[in-house]
Amino acid sequence: LCKEEINATQIIVCTPEKWDIITRKGGERTYTQLVRLIILDEIHLLHDDRGPVLEALVARTIRNIEMTQEDVRLVGLSATLPNYEDVATFLRVEPTKGLFYFDNSFRPVPLEQTYVGITEKKAIKRFQIMNEIVYEKIMEHAGKNQNLELKDLLPYGFAIHHAGMTRVDRTLVEDLFADKHIQVLVSTATLAWGVNLPAHTVIIKGTQIYSPEKGRWTELGALDILQMLGRAGRPQYDTKGEGILITSHGELQYYLSLLNQQLPIESQMVARLPDMLNAEIVLGNVQNAKDAVNWLGYTYLYIRMLRSPNLYGISHDDMKGDPLLDQRRLDLVHTAALMLDKNSLVKYDKKTGNFQVTELGRIASHYYITNDTIQTYKQLLKPTLSEIELFRVFSLSSEFKNITVREEEKLELQKLLERVPIPVKESIEEPSAKINVLLQAFISQLKLEGFALMADMVYVTQSAGRLMRAIFEIVLNLGWAQLTDKTLNLCKMIDKRMWQSMCPLRQFRKLPEEVVKKIEKKNFPFERLYDLNHNEIGELIRMPKMGKTIHKYVHLFPKLELSVHLQPITRSTLKVELTITPDFQWDEKVHGSSEAFWILVEDVDSEVILHHEYFLLKAKYAQDEHLITFFVPVFEPLPPQYFIRVVSDRWLLFNTVYNSDENVFVGAPTGSGKTICAEFAILRMLLQNVEGRCVYITPMEALAEQIFLDWYEKFQERLLKVVLLTGETSTDLKLLGKGNIIISTPEKWDILSRRWKQRKNVQNVNLFIVDEVHLIGGENGPVLEVICSRMRYISSQIERPIRIVALSSSLSNAKDVAHWLGCSATATFNFHPNVRPVPLELHIQGFNISHTQTRLLSMAKPVYHAIMKHSPKKPVIVFVPSRKQTRLTAIDILTTCASDVQRHRFLHCTEKDVAPYVDKLNDNTLKETVVNGVGYLHEGLTSMERRVVEQLFSSGVSHRHLSDHLSELVEQTLSDLEQSKCISVEDEMDVAPLNLGMIAAYYYINYTTIGNGSGGGVVSLSLGV
Repeated sequence: LCKEEINATQIIVCTPEKWDIITRKGGERTYTQLVRLIILDEIHLLHDDRGPVLEALVARTIRNIEMTQEDVRLVGLSATLPNYEDVATFLRVEPTKGLFYFDNSFRPVPLEQTYVGITEKKAIKRFQIMNEIVYEKIMEHAGKNQNLELKDLLPYGFAIHHAGMTRVDRTLVEDLFADKHIQVLVSTATLAWGVNLPAHTVIIKGTQIYSPEKGRWTELGALDILQMLGRAGRPQYDTKGEGILITSHGELQYYLSLLNQQLPIESQMVARLPDMLNAEIVLGNVQNAKDAVNWLGYTYLYIRMLRSPNLYGISHDDMKGDPLLDQRRLDLVHTAALMLDKNSLVKYDKKTGNFQVTELGRIASHYYITNDTIQTYKQLLKPTLSEIELFRVFSLSSEFKNITVREEEKLELQKLLERVPIPVKESIEEPSAKINVLLQAFISQLKLEGFALMADMVYVTQSAGRLMRAIFEIVLNLGWAQLTDKTLNLCKMIDKRMWQSMCPLRQFRKLPEEVVKKIEKKNFPFERLYDLNHNEIGELIRMPKMGKTIHKYVHLFPKLELSVHLQPITRSTLKVELTITPDFQWDEKVHGSSEAFWILVEDVDSEVILHHEYFLLKAKYAQDEHLITFFVPVFEPLPPQYFIRVVSDRWLLFNTVYNSDENVFVGAPTGSGKTICAEFAILRMLLQNVEGRCVYITPMEALAEQIFLDWYEKFQERLLKVVLLTGETSTDLKLLGKGNIIISTPEKWDILSRRWKQRKNVQNVNLFIVDEVHLIGGENGPVLEVICSRMRYISSQIERPIRIVALSSSLSNAKDVAHWLGCSATATFNFHPNVRPVPLELHIQGFNISHTQTRLLSMAKPVYHAIMKHSPKKPVIVFVPSRKQTRLTAIDILTTCASDVQRHRFLHCTEKDVAPYVDKLNDNTLKETVVNGVGYLHEGLTSMERRVVEQLFSSGVSHRHLSDHLSELVEQTLSDLEQSKCISVEDEMDVAPLNLGMIAAYYYINYTTIGNGSGGGVVSLSLGV
């Protein structure tokens, strides 16, 4: 999921690992803080190898709840557990209200269990006996539920189910079994976990499975057995279910006790503690050993250590001396921190216990890489690695340690090995060779013949991009130039599924395969294609018609022109000014809204990266020069040259507002540039049709006037007629006829567009921009809804598209609004309220008072204190619900000021300075508040009063505070200019230039000279200094 999708989603279904990746990145908190409910299914997986991930997630969530005071509900669902109270304590469940426990007696269908122990020691004989017992049990139970036809077909009524089958085949088998067409289904354990497919009888044939991690056969875990036996008994059809477990005699007692007495669920956190601790350190939740001890107190491991200390190696004496296990937790943290420090994931100060994040630790956390894998990379990565060795390093990642080479796969792997381009050192028996071959087969787009390798191929390729990007960042931070280049290329090969040696034009999927093959056969250097025109390219491949297409694609490749200016700062430091000029055609379908590049400065041998920087080229600046300044070190002896390379990183989505004609929804906070989006849409319309007509709707009259004045200035130079509708129908029809850009409120446009069939000018609208769409839920919302729906209806009736651009504040249900307006998912942009040009710090204080006036009154003092705390010297706007409340709030603020014995706290000038402004006001209350530095605005004020208040406030916004000295200085200067007859002052406020003043300004003459000259007699001219 990308950030936009996370933000637009209500329910996310994912594995614990995927949610862990999202929550362990600090930057993702903006999106995850919207979560109010987390449901943890199969929480008995705490006992599994994946349990530590669940522990880390719950601990992180509970700590966040305590820190942010934002309540997130946790719901845990599980199979029957003996120590359910421990899990409830871990989830902070209140036992009397939130804990529900059901044992086997609550099963909808009772389960009859049969355990068969085989005493035979020899493996082959034991295997034969197992087969015979399985056959007997099948004949017993399968025969009971058959009609005569199916009884005859029993030998053919078998089916198989495993992860290697295609999804279509698996679904077919599941459906046939559910519909009773198949009586016997032979399956691996994946069926128990992945599919809810109950049966009357479940037979578990053998309990040993091969563990690649331990390199030997191990017994099935209790959770797997429980899950499989849980499939026995169909609620709709059976009065009881039957579970039969066949195992060796030695293990019989173990399974009997396990399944009937049930062993408690234990924590597996210790095995993964270094990785989990590193994630918390990188996230900033843990700063030192004390924080880490506190964090461990939130885990299931801590609860189990308290309940069963002996099981976790804690003696009775230790428990007595340290009842809260502080020292034990500190020992665990210390050991994990030493491992992380050894692998350079953190810097651990053993004396103070402080942790410091390293770049390697950040990469490991963000790319979800284990401590073991990082250790492998540290040992194997060398600056001189070739592509062959780089693939080998990738294949030895500990993420793939569970993958084995099955006997049936060897033949196909051998065939693939002969076809892949990069040689593999290991024999095909080695799992690393299999991973290596599968990755190369994925890049080469080779098709697999059988389905045995499918599951492993999916797993390898899902991890490939993440692991290779991590290797790239590790190498980049180590400063190894040549290996950085190779790893970045390999990242792009995995992403594009093509080798670097292939023709780059293969990245354009629309280009026919035969055309690309012809270019590749010509063995013509790709760089030379830039020098050819479209006719020459057509002749080169003997396909004249394709010349223009190929020429277009060639010039779409991100190509940059570089120029450098160097300036020595000190003997060991060089300042580099890099000018980047894009030299390619920008196509939004290919490049999206931005192109990412890496700027790399390499030493004279291209071995060491001296400086690296991420550069983002945005579509709107695609034709501009970009100046980037950075500093690089200079070593002795002085190198003859440095190399600067700018390498493309990846491609993003396309810019929808300007580069398409789709309906668009943009939801963003105020001040984010939504009006600019509207202007882009108008420019796009004019680009398509100079005579095009745009209607701009805003629900507020004041905003309409403001937009009108702004656009009148902007567009009149382009000879575009911008008009503001008046509400008088006959006048508005004339304005509509001659206007290119029509600005209106919903009510005025509703009146005009009701008779759209008779009014051609309404039908001729090309672009319909609706601002403040979020007000559709307000008092005047119905009118806004009607006119938007009407414009879409008009468009469908006249069979000509009318583009709708909707602008709104950030919405929680933006997808619904966008769908109603006909905006596709790719043209719906709903930004989080925190995504602002100027960051916004939000403080919320609730008041639990039902009576409106009382509630507003109780808010007066908190408003004042908030002003004093957050913005005592800077301008503040307080929004209130009504016209009456504006006066009351202004008076309340001044009353509180007076009680602080600082009546003029908010007045940044003298009363004398503000007096001329006050004289223009008619409202006595407003006069009184303005004199004390507090103004208010509402619809009832006259335009003059509104302008005066806005002018006074804006002077505060731009810090143009009038002090006594400045005021006197201005008055004295104006007086001098008036005496020299350069200006005239009217009503002590308005200033107008006179002829002598204009002459003095034009010829740069001192005003005193003009004053002397105008007095009569001799004119002495002197240049003003």
